[in-house]
Amino acid sequence: MTFKNIFRIIKRDSLSLITNMTGLSLGLAASILLTAFILFELSYDRHFTHVDRICRLNSIWIEGSEKEIMPINLRQAYTELPEHVSGIEATVQIYRGFRRELTLNENRYQGLKLLYADPDFFRVFDLELLEGNPDMALRETNGVILTEKIAHRIFGTTQVTGNALEMEGKTYTVTAVVRDVPPNTHFQLDILMPMAAVDQLLYLEGLEFFTYYLLEEKADHETVRNTICSENIQLLQERFGDFGESTFSSSTEMLGRLHLHTVVTWDLTPPGSMKNILIMLLIVVTVMFLALSNFVNLYILNGAKRSKEIGIRKVNGASRPVMIRQFYSETTVVVTIAFLAGTVLSLLLIPEFGRVMQRESYMEIIRSPWLYMVLAAVYLATILVSGFYPALLLSRSAPVPLILGMVNPAGDKRLLLRVVSILQIAIAIFLLINLLGINTQIRYLKNLSPGYNPENILLVSNLNEQLVQDYPALRDKLLGIRGVENVAASLHTIGAGYSGQGIRMYGELPEKSKSISEYRVQPGLCNLYQFTLEQGRFLDPDRLADKKGVILNEAAVTMLGSRPEEIVGQSVIMHEDPLEVVGVVKDFLYESAARQVEPMVISAYQDWIRVLSIRFSSDADPGEIIHSVDETIQSFDEDYIIMHRFASDIYYGYYKNEEWLRNIMGAGSLLSMLIVLLGIWALVSHHILSRTKEISIRKVMGGSSREMLLLIYTSTLKWSIAASAIAVPLAWLYLDSWLTDYSNRIPLYWWLFVLSILVVLLFQALITLGQTWKTARRNPVDGLRYE
Repeated sequence: MTFKNIFRIIKRDSLSLITNMTGLSLGLAASILLTAFILFELSYDRHFTHVDRICRLNSIWIEGSEKEIMPINLRQAYTELPEHVSGIEATVQIYRGFRRELTLNENRYQGLKLLYADPDFFRVFDLELLEGNPDMALRETNGVILTEKIAHRIFGTTQVTGNALEMEGKTYTVTAVVRDVPPNTHFQLDILMPMAAVDQLLYLEGLEFFTYYLLEEKADHETVRNTICSENIQLLQERFGDFGESTFSSSTEMLGRLHLHTVVTWDLTPPGSMKNILIMLLIVVTVMFLALSNFVNLYILNGAKRSKEIGIRKVNGASRPVMIRQFYSETTVVVTIAFLAGTVLSLLLIPEFGRVMQRESYMEIIRSPWLYMVLAAVYLATILVSGFYPALLLSRSAPVPLILGMVNPAGDKRLLLRVVSILQIAIAIFLLINLLGINTQIRYLKNLSPGYNPENILLVSNLNEQLVQDYPALRDKLLGIRGVENVAASLHTIGAGYSGQGIRMYGELPEKSKSISEYRVQPGLCNLYQFTLEQGRFLDPDRLADKKGVILNEAAVTMLGSRPEEIVGQSVIMHEDPLEVVGVVKDFLYESAARQVEPMVISAYQDWIRVLSIRFSSDADPGEIIHSVDETIQSFDEDYIIMHRFASDIYYGYYKNEEWLRNIMGAGSLLSMLIVLLGIWALVSHHILSRTKEISIRKVMGGSSREMLLLIYTSTLKWSIAASAIAVPLAWLYLDSWLTDYSNRIPLYWWLFVLSILVVLLFQALITLGQTWKTARRNPVDGLRYE
């Protein structure tokens, strides 16, 4: 049979054809996108040759029942520890340099991500060098390594070794050019510099460094890792042993597990989540199950309608093998078109999908053979299953029963069709309940009071040395801008990272020290952010003594065993000199509201700043404020490239993971609902077809169209009732489990379940009543006519 004949046959039922192909194409496009993303997440750091021999060290700080696992360590984990552990082939530490500015002649390049590393970096992480010697590139204190992209951006070529650049007033020489770090790597960089170039490296005595060990191939890796942990515990105890109520532990994690399985909550890049991957995998399976089951259902019903055609062909001498080849040829053509359409659609949506999934690029995963193996399996399974009924079951029936319509339209598959449809409806209800629950939780978290006012605050980050020196004059000039109400500076950005310190009450022994988070600011910042003062006052920029003052939050006061009204005026120790507690603020959210607010101290003893905070009036135009701020800053440094953002974006950014989950759940729910509605349409069509004569007889006996509508709808309503009985308890269990991760959470409102069921019932009613009305209004003679 030629393709022309095949297209002529399948074109006769164009509505079923379009319905089949649409549902399958949409399901396939969604599954390709999700599968590609899952494979991308699973591929993190797998491109390194020694991925199975590289482990990272974590330091664990324990206070009472609280345990904080950190991916950073002491410098001695590099300088001393390897000497006491056999089985380590190479060691490297990474230190974050944050974002820096490079200057070449009059051109300035800002916002470049800098990492510092030890000489064996390229021995542990075998990134490809396009220029330079990997053994020597990180041994020159004044050397700098550029990525391929940055080298092209600055010089227009990668052949740049030996060229000079300036950074913060110092001259550096390009020692190498490295190929761009693959996006599926747990660290990213634009510039790499030797650890020896870190200012005051010898004075960094805290937990500062990410530490990696390349284990010897023939060593017992488990034993080596345990020994590393034991040695690191001793280092921690020696350094922090005077924190009397604190104990220490260590753990190691293999490189290939860092992105999805790490036990730490922060990293060099935001870690992924295996829980989210499993949710995505569930959605992939769900969407493909819905799409394939719909496709098969519709094909079974469509094949059953062709019983007369099959009977005539058999009378004319067509053998069963010929019939099987015909039906499978038709199925192959339809499935191929649907798969091609779905693939093209997924490729068109990949850029936007990458933005929604908060990944700059994962296009390279489309070269993964695993992706195509999965797609090929789904493609073949769709053809085999969907063509099974018409090709193998109908073709074996005798010609006369087929011609006379004596073969049951769905054969012994009627029960299967209904079971599958009930499962489809249950899936739709389950997804809708969870979508509503997740969305409600996100709204609840965002509506919680953060304890300060993040609105109308413009942040200018990464100030260079010149602007830091000119800060007093710059602040005065910024305050002169119309609409600007306040200006303050800080080392840290409120809500975007902090330092860790030890703190104790003045007069207490060192072993009474407790760990605390710290914001280093200039006096005036607390007023700008409008923290809620519980006791005392804010740090005052006009009081020189306030440079030695601190502000505590309520959690810190409680941890120190005091009360707000008692602690104000007393002194605490964080380093050597006492610091006076001048005020206590109510607990504020400097991380997601998913977790309890931890103790925080706001200090002003350090003069170094990186961030300007500028509060403007609510009636001011943000665009005009940004323009005026830019002009003012550039009047001090005309070539400075300004990086700014709003404080409110940081606060609302706490819930990116939740919004990511909501987006993926929303897309999955919408697509699932569309596919389920197609399935309901197919099942109702079959149900009405099987009861056409019954409806006609009832009408002849005096039944009204309204009675016919009620008859059909009540018979289909039980599908949704059965589906609801399946979906509701499963959705309740999932939502309750998901919400246990949140310190602040919503209750499981009853309306989440009722509304989701009502939405599905509404669409089912529209489809059922629409088709039934058309059948019920037909002349009953047409329904009783015998062919």
